[in-house]
Amino acid sequence: MKRLSLLLFALVCYTSPLLAQDFWEIINTPPDLTINSIETNSNEELFIGVAFPTQGGGILHKLPDKQNWDTILYLNNDVIGPIYIDDVDNIFAASGIVYFSDNNGLSWSQIFETPMLGINSVFKSSVGSVFVGFWGGIYKSDSIGSDFYEVLLLENHEVVNAIIEDTMKGELFAGTINFFGGGGVYRSTDGGNTWEHFGLTDHYVSSLAINSTGDLFAGTRGHDSLGTGGVFKLPFGHTEWINLSSQELATSIAINSEDEIYIGCSLLDWNYGGVRVSKDNGVTWEDMDTGMGRQDIEKLALGSDEHLYALAVNSETPLFKTVQSTITSQQEVLADNSIITYNYPNPFTNETTISYTLHSNETVEVEIAIYNSHGEQVNEMIIPENCRNEHSIKFNAAFLPAGIYYYKLTNGNRCILRKMVLLK
Repeated sequence: MKRLSLLLFALVCYTSPLLAQDFWEIINTPPDLTINSIETNSNEELFIGVAFPTQGGGILHKLPDKQNWDTILYLNNDVIGPIYIDDVDNIFAASGIVYFSDNNGLSWSQIFETPMLGINSVFKSSVGSVFVGFWGGIYKSDSIGSDFYEVLLLENHEVVNAIIEDTMKGELFAGTINFFGGGGVYRSTDGGNTWEHFGLTDHYVSSLAINSTGDLFAGTRGHDSLGTGGVFKLPFGHTEWINLSSQELATSIAINSEDEIYIGCSLLDWNYGGVRVSKDNGVTWEDMDTGMGRQDIEKLALGSDEHLYALAVNSETPLFKTVQSTITSQQEVLADNSIITYNYPNPFTNETTISYTLHSNETVEVEIAIYNSHGEQVNEMIIPENCRNEHSIKFNAAFLPAGIYYYKLTNGNRCILRKMVLLK
């Protein structure tokens, strides 16, 4: 097989950095709402869980190209906390119970009907199990709508803030806060039936995220005795957590498909609020306040086109969206004649679509070569097309093992290299 030096490509295939005067734009919302959560689906539709100014609460929904909001779930005597949308756009929303919709909010059913104090997280695993995290533990259902049973019992003052899955290893993780000491991160290696404590004792874990190489990240918004928060990383295959930053109270984490890490930060106790980003796996961090100002950020969400959304509390402008996608492959262009390219979905299972726009007066063949992480070419496609048009091609990777891959798009003497992640 052909072998490629990825470092050489980095030198030869020039891309220009993303520049933006304002990183954020404001999303207008109805007045006097208390917004508790924010999520998007695969069509970049926006959903927020709210409390209304007089009584009750529910879920508001907005299409990406519209300004108006529609109420798709109304609760007369309750409010919506967390919202979770799975990979096929099923919606889970929690108050004291859990509501479920498989038709984009046109109708709802109750799938977790035993009222629980402080439901802070809902998650569906890759095998279809549903988990509900609350003040005191985790309940599990083996399928949507079936009976729930308790799989993790904690003290009733320890709250489960986040549940995620490492699909490469088949492990589940839960992040908790125990304000009386303890808590931290828990792990399950048997599909969520049993859990073990997995570090960060006494840290107030607000959020969890996993990058494409299996590194686990935890955002913490305080400590039982030290009074510090920050971001921690557990590298893939390791057992010791690494403190990446202790300058913030981290309320939320989002990692895009290029493994850029975004954290939302709280203004509480005179800490620095806003959003920060690391593009080198947590080694250095940059502020992203331009267009937002110093805000008390409570939640982050990545859209299907990987725009980043931020929910600010105690603010007259609670919702923000990045002006451009966080994926540089949707922004970066080559000098002279541009090539714009990205693949979606990314990460993907078996099949993804590589899209590209070429600006040239020539009719030149387009070549797309696929390489594994060792630089070995595993596939090649040659597409004779008119280069002035926008095109896309499906890439089926069912024959390849899970891992990190790169595609190189060549058009004449121009080329560009992009990373993609294959899951199984």
